[in-house]
Amino acid sequence: MKIKKYGFFIIIISVLILIGTVLFFLTKEEKIKLKIPFITPKEIVVELYFSSKDAMYLVKEEHRIPASDNNLEHAKEIINELIQGPESKDLFPTIPEGTQIRELYFHKNTAYVDFSSELVKNHPGGSSAEIHTIFSIVNTLTSNFPKIKYVQILVEGREIDTIGGHIDTTLPFKQNLSLIQQKRVESRE
Repeated sequence: MKIKKYGFFIIIISVLILIGTVLFFLTKEEKIKLKIPFITPKEIVVELYFSSKDAMYLVKEEHRIPASDNNLEHAKEIINELIQGPESKDLFPTIPEGTQIRELYFHKNTAYVDFSSELVKNHPGGSSAEIHTIFSIVNTLTSNFPKIKYVQILVEGREIDTIGGHIDTTLPFKQNLSLIQQKRVESRE
């Protein structure tokens, strides 16, 4: 009877040790998970739109930019990359030299992008160039942020009548895919 009693006692102690060990390692694993911060990729690929050689279309070019979990910072980085211009020699910039982004914010499904006065002052003019400037901004933001349906272009914090004298810019613009050439240009590494 003593052997059965000791055997039963040994089984109970063994089960308790096993349960304790499992709980110890589960708790330790959970603590490790809590100590490790959320890790995002260092870079992401975004779609930017630049003017084709013949100035007839916008062409998508993929760029790598630093990743951000803040949508506003991410959008500003995308527009700054658009301002810097294309990497391919086959494409042309759509935003005039010297232009800077002053502010960018979202309200509902609209992005408001506030540029410095160089957007207007340094614009080369012509309806084609103006259309490319507007829709490179609009298509770039709406392609990278699907919840954004409209883009309002501002200069020095105000709505403007036009960038180059041809297109009314007082209202927000919707994405225009008819301007995009289907052939995609990959960025150079």
